[in-house]
Amino acid sequence: AVRIDSAQNVGIGTNAPDTLLHLQSSTSGEPTITIKNTNADGDAGKIIFIKDGGSAADDDTVGAIQFNADDSGGNVLNFANIFVYTTDVTDGSEQSRMTFTTRDGGAEKIPLALSGSYVGIGTSAPKGILEINDAATPELIFNDTGGTSNRKIFRLSGGGDKFFFEGRNDANS
Repeated sequence: AVRIDSAQNVGIGTNAPDTLLHLQSSTSGEPTITIKNTNADGDAGKIIFIKDGGSAADDDTVGAIQFNADDSGGNVLNFANIFVYTTDVTDGSEQSRMTFTTRDGGAEKIPLALSGSYVGIGTSAPKGILEINDAATPELIFNDTGGTSNRKIFRLSGGGDKFFFEGRNDANS
């Protein structure tokens, strides 16, 4: 059933919508939103987020996708997010940042951020082409898993004032 309440909130599957559009279902795998384009060209269906508040500013949130679920205590918890921010709204030099957050050990973490042409792992604002941050020991591991034997591993890690390179195969040679 569809309901429009006095605040002009639309509810599909609920009589008490609490947002502008509220979809609710007790059926497994539902509700699902389908966007389908059957045109034979190269364009696809889109979801468009527009931030048009009349006073553009750096670090505005342009759009967000949030993934919430109940924890074992019955609390609704945010488990992951995708956020897009403006980092520079100056006409002609606009720049944005996209962050992906997850939850680890009960705390929100930023495992991946894209800012202009920079990629950050463990940081929300990378300052170089690739920046990897970790509070313990940041590691960059290349692991060849293509074979069943003689696997090759290259590891780059650091901690404190030390920096390590390691190369080995599965025979530790």
